[in-house]
Amino acid sequence: FRLGANNMLWRNICFMACALIVLRIMFAHNSTSHKQNSEVVVWVTQDMTRCDLSRVYSLAESKGSNRDIYVLVQNMNSIPNSTLTALANLNVKLATLPSGGVNMIHGWKEFDHKRSNYSKSKFFVWFTTHPEAQRYNKAWLVEDDTFFTGSWCTLLDSVPHDTDLVLPQWYKAEDSWIESKHINLGLDNATVYYSPIFMFRISKQLARNLVNRLSVPLSSGGIEGHHEAVVPMACHYLKNETTPGFTKCKISLFPREYIGLAAAGGWGKFQISRTKLSLHTLVHMWNESVTIMDETLNRLFHPVKCYADKGTGRLSRLFVNKGLSCMR
Repeated sequence: FRLGANNMLWRNICFMACALIVLRIMFAHNSTSHKQNSEVVVWVTQDMTRCDLSRVYSLAESKGSNRDIYVLVQNMNSIPNSTLTALANLNVKLATLPSGGVNMIHGWKEFDHKRSNYSKSKFFVWFTTHPEAQRYNKAWLVEDDTFFTGSWCTLLDSVPHDTDLVLPQWYKAEDSWIESKHINLGLDNATVYYSPIFMFRISKQLARNLVNRLSVPLSSGGIEGHHEAVVPMACHYLKNETTPGFTKCKISLFPREYIGLAAAGGWGKFQISRTKLSLHTLVHMWNESVTIMDETLNRLFHPVKCYADKGTGRLSRLFVNKGLSCMR
């Protein structure tokens, strides 16, 4: 009888121990699955054509599981129900670009242009004020004519997580750059730098501080100028300030091996040839000797227009399939 009782006791102990292990595993799984991402990728566009949808699909499919994705669109009513359903199935959230809220006085008046529908200004407004954006500590802005020839996580994961600002690249501006005369950060003889920020990542703290400084007069400590210069220069020059958001501001650049032809659009040869700005055209401009598209794997190109080649969306899917596998 004692032996049977001891066996029963040990069986109960083993059962309780196993049950406890299973409960701990389930709790850990639930905690992980409900963990909220602190980083968001924001795709900014005016419309959602079938080509645009394919490009967003490629981004959503390969961005990595550690970040969410939003599409900020100018006209939500123009999106067909079938497209809304497809985006919902990809866990892509939609929001309308803010129609107001951008104070077009002080520094904002030179920050953005009507030609681009003030998309940069509206991104900053959305990221710093929209209720759904407050959970995110960092945000990527990706313009709809940005093209990466691979899985997006390859590019998004290539930079340090703790930097305040991530840029494709940046340059010293030539004296002839028309926007140079509009830059004012309250500094004497500051060298003007700029970055073609069709794609960049910014911290919430830095974004809020930029919005605050752009929204007050220069006499009150405000700043002004074009976004391609003000955003990187504020982080670079004002990092010794005691103002939160600029203190010890860190800038990182994409690795050079991931840069193809990444330029600002709407000027020079890009303005003259806007209807010809296909991926094939930009690849040829980047490297005339490249004839096989596979040779461009994991390269960033801008501006690549859907209306220049309706097959651009299909190409984006092909490159994602060729690239590194990423969990959504």
